[in-house]
Amino acid sequence: MALDLKAIYTTNAIESMNMGLRKIIKNRDSLPNDEAAVNFLFGFE
Repeated sequence: MALDLKAIYTTNAIESMNMGLRKIIKNRDSLPNDEAAVNFLFGFE
């Protein structure tokens, strides 16, 4: 079963944010669990 991959076009602002997030979370100790990731992305306390 082949996967149908679609190109996703994003704005420069979103690409910049994604690159920044990848740099921050590259080290897995930065976000030890799923809850920490949600808090980081959406600012929940």
